[in-house]
Amino acid sequence: MMSDRGVSEVLDTILLIGMISITISVILLYGIPIINMSKESIKERNVLSQFVYLSEQLSKVSTDVSPVVKNKISFSGGSIRIKGGFVVNITVTNSSGIVYRLNEDLGKIEFVSSDYMVSIENGGVFGDLVYSPPRIYKKDGNLSFAIFKLQGEGSVGGTLSSFASIVMKFNSTQKYEFSNGTLILEVYTDHINTWKQFFEAIGNVTELNNGVKVEIEFDRLTLNIYTIDVVIS
Repeated sequence: MMSDRGVSEVLDTILLIGMISITISVILLYGIPIINMSKESIKERNVLSQFVYLSEQLSKVSTDVSPVVKNKISFSGGSIRIKGGFVVNITVTNSSGIVYRLNEDLGKIEFVSSDYMVSIENGGVFGDLVYSPPRIYKKDGNLSFAIFKLQGEGSVGGTLSSFASIVMKFNSTQKYEFSNGTLILEVYTDHINTWKQFFEAIGNVTELNNGVKVEIEFDRLTLNIYTIDVVIS
């Protein structure tokens, strides 16, 4: 007959095995998804940081500080491409009426995966948040607005770790100045909510179909339009 001590040891072993099984089940149920989410978060932050850096390099190219900039972006899964689809409609008015108008697809550099999307639009980095603002500044009635037109071609994509070479080259610039008027800016984008959040800090905002509009009064407006050639390979 088995002693009380033997019975106790068997029960302890059964309980231990049961606890191990429960622990493994909990890890499989909750731990692995959390680990996967953490990996995706790291991938996202990696792309975001590189896009913010890329937007900074874009500013250097536009001011002709570095006429040509070459960057290499690493990513895992998804694709990077330059494409159209970021359209702006700009109207400048003063007491004389409409003094300037522009309707243009400015293009964008975009990263898309199954989980998230982030874009460089007009020099800013937009996703779920405004990670880097576009170059629109207002202080004491002085409004400065930089427009970045990206033109070019190319895309890189893959399910495994990939690298995209992005070359940005200065093409041309135009400058306009206006006094005592209103800038009316409409943007049509996949990031309506984040553009709206940005605009709310500088002017009167109206939601549009597939876009958002802001009206900004100014004493003096400096408008710079930069055209940048982009090749992604």
